Amino acid sequence: NKVKGIPQGSVLSTLFCSLYLANLEVTRVFPRLSLAESQDHAEALKFHLRHGTVEEAGGDVAMAAAGGAYPSIPTYEVALSKQSPPRHRSVVLRFVDDYLFITTDEDRARRFMEVMREGFPDCGILLNPVKFSHSGFCVDGVEGEEGIRWCGLSISRTGEVMSDYSRLTDKWSVSLSVNPGKKLKSSLHWSLKWRVEKAVLFDTVANGGEVVRVNVYQTFLSCAARCAALVSRMSGPHLPKLVHEAIGGAIEYVQVKLERHQEATGRLAPPGVRVPRVPGVHVRFLGLKAFWRLMRRRLQHGAIVTLLERDLGHPQFRGLESKLADIIGEKNSSVFDRL
Repeated sequence: NKVKGIPQGSVLSTLFCSLYLANLEVTRVFPRLSLAESQDHAEALKFHLRHGTVEEAGGDVAMAAAGGAYPSIPTYEVALSKQSPPRHRSVVLRFVDDYLFITTDEDRARRFMEVMREGFPDCGILLNPVKFSHSGFCVDGVEGEEGIRWCGLSISRTGEVMSDYSRLTDKWSVSLSVNPGKKLKSSLHWSLKWRVEKAVLFDTVANGGEVVRVNVYQTFLSCAARCAALVSRMSGPHLPKLVHEAIGGAIEYVQVKLERHQEATGRLAPPGVRVPRVPGVHVRFLGLKAFWRLMRRRLQHGAIVTLLERDLGHPQFRGLESKLADIIGEKNSSVFDRL
């Protein structure tokens, strides 16, 4: 029995970490960044300040908490201090112990970086330099990256969001020994579910239309890589038809989820603002193209590839090969080619 400490993978470990860091933010981090006060989540601020005061940073001591489910996934709006130009806005996000700071003010970005790099040794908190990255300016002679990787996402300098597939592997742990057909459909469904639930990837307001289409295509590519690996363990005269049906179900699932995301975005848009939409025919084409691309690499999938090519030849997809050429190009699929 565990009598000392908490296992790192425990739910309690995550909750205690969130509480501990939330308290540190309110009492030590935000005052040094001169964040302006906000009435949002006032009760959360009172909770963390109930036993003490904030660390003074000179000038106006400021804090803000806005958005997010405090303290487990807090999002802090950084209001403008007297010294900041009125055009600058910033936001701090944290998921357990992973921080993300987005700002239009380079001075504020450097100040946040200095605070985090110094850490809080007296509290046992230090930044892992291996996981630290920055974008948009030079630090110690090192140019910033094109985008920031955070919690499985890749965020560009323009604020567009994509999935981070840099750590994708070809190790699949699903067994198909019992009812492989049903198991395949279930496996594809669950491999897609946690990706399509990330509504920000398919938000045509936050992202440009091209980025949303790339996100759709790469979502299908990740599912297709899994499908190709699983099908290589299967056999039988009805396999091509079974796999073809599973692929069709996967594509339909993504199309339905994307339509719901777009409808929700439209409801949130201000009156008179038109929210761009990705046509369903584009989603279906990108899905078929993704599965075709990864399935054709294995000889034993020849019959499945033939069925996919038949689907791609449908008149509804006429002209999309050239229209979406940049989306289905090598640069957006190279990471999947090594699987």
